[in-house]
Amino acid sequence: MQQQNGEVKKLFEEKSITEIKDYLLDVNRELVQVDENFTAKLKLHYPDILQVTEDVAGLYGLLKDVDTEFRDLCFNDDKYQIKKLPEFASDHSSKQVNTNVSLSDHTRTSTESILAISNWLLSISNFFNMASLKSFDDMMVNFQNLRNCHIPTDFQDLINSKIISFQEELFQSLQSSKIHFTLTQRIKLFNLFQDSKSYNWNAQLCSDYQQLLYATIFNEYNDIESNLFESTDPLVREFIHLPDFNTKLIEKIRNDIDLKLNQLEKIIQGELAEQPGETDDSDIGTTIHTAKLNSMGLVNWKDITVYKIIQPIIPMILKLQKFGCDASIINEIKTKLTEIIKHDLNDLEVSMKKISVVPPKADALPSSDISVPGIEPTVEPTEEQPDRDTIPTEEQSEEDITATEDKSHPQPQPVSMNELVDSIVQNYNKTNLIHLLHEQIASLAEINASPAR
Repeated sequence: MQQQNGEVKKLFEEKSITEIKDYLLDVNRELVQVDENFTAKLKLHYPDILQVTEDVAGLYGLLKDVDTEFRDLCFNDDKYQIKKLPEFASDHSSKQVNTNVSLSDHTRTSTESILAISNWLLSISNFFNMASLKSFDDMMVNFQNLRNCHIPTDFQDLINSKIISFQEELFQSLQSSKIHFTLTQRIKLFNLFQDSKSYNWNAQLCSDYQQLLYATIFNEYNDIESNLFESTDPLVREFIHLPDFNTKLIEKIRNDIDLKLNQLEKIIQGELAEQPGETDDSDIGTTIHTAKLNSMGLVNWKDITVYKIIQPIIPMILKLQKFGCDASIINEIKTKLTEIIKHDLNDLEVSMKKISVVPPKADALPSSDISVPGIEPTVEPTEEQPDRDTIPTEEQSEEDITATEDKSHPQPQPVSMNELVDSIVQNYNKTNLIHLLHEQIASLAEINASPAR
């Protein structure tokens, strides 16, 4: 029990939580697979087991009879008179057998090679018949042993053929998810396929496996930095610092950004619209999140969707910078995204200027002043504050004064209280949204295109 506790403690000290989860999943899967294989083989060979049981019982009866007769032969001397028999003499009793047989180096090398090849072939067969941690490790050890031994020319074609079939079966198992591999196992296979000097691998299958490995990592590990870059496994750390992995990671981030930018263009052009039933406000968490968005001026489907697309792009650009992406590519993405945001910002500012609200008559509102963001109510001239244009002169007739008043100061039409409140809310939301867009533009401007490394 103490030894098992020590192994568990060591596992938590040396592995990350993600690697421990992979290990647990692999152990559980192995247990289920072993149980299924055992049940299937038990059903298949149950009649044979019964037959063997009967044979063992019969053999046990025969052994008892032989033991009884042998005992009788040894101890019943009155019957068999063994003591009266002469001593057994052999003509070869004085000859000594020379056991120090010397094998030539060539014979010993050939024997070791044949043994290594046999163990290698057997380990591959065992792995595909019943994949497990032990069978995988045994197979990798035998690959190493095969690499270190001299391969006779007569066996080279056999090994090359088996290597190709191993690659094909392994790739098919990965595509169909027939065999589950941990990340460490996948990297071990990747390193194995990189050894082209010891093994005659199929180059296309090696490339296909490499692409599948990258796709699996990027799909299963959303946060590469926290899940992989903080891993304590030396194999994982060595792999993620390979130049090719860094290139693929940059390519993956760029593809994700391009996908989001394409979505933005479709929304702006009206090719994407809200689908019925797309939002669900019945959940309290959704309601709180929606209220938070509304407080930032995001009140309609288009603005909310654009915000949700743009907001993750900024951290993704920072990741491109961190991983050493070309500065021209970063600047191109920044420029394109900034233009999209400025286009929305310009539309908002124009719509703010176009809002013209005429307050209702004085007797419909309280006596206190009302300040509306972006709204400048029209103040009618009073007797105490006469408008200069309406002061009559000697040269102006009464008809001219009336015409001048109608032309320079058209009389506004009163609006209802609901219309006034709606206008105030619209202006308030647009003011908050304009502030949000300015913050996004400022965040993009702060990104330095030069690599962080």
